[in-house]
Amino acid sequence: MIGLIGCLAVANLILGVANAAKKLFAKHPPVDEQLARIESDYKHEMAQASLRCEARHESVKAVMDEKFRDLALERARSIGDLHEKINTVAADVAFIRGKLSKFHE
Repeated sequence: MIGLIGCLAVANLILGVANAAKKLFAKHPPVDEQLARIESDYKHEMAQASLRCEARHESVKAVMDEKFRDLALERARSIGDLHEKINTVAADVAFIRGKLSKFHE
């Protein structure tokens, strides 16, 4: 009986050592490889995010350029209208001055 228990203890010890050796020498990627893979993944994600940001920036820039062109056209029209009004007022003032100068003579 003691011999059987001894054999079981030795078998348990051998299996324990084998299991520990298996864990110790199992194929695990080194930390450097894991960090390189994580860095590569993040670089890829950052490149994709950068491309999305650039595309969004270009679309916003196109919209803003169109709005600025519209504002410039509206400004030019407003200035043209203002000059027409100024010329009309100047003509009216000249007409009134002419009438007043004839009235004072």
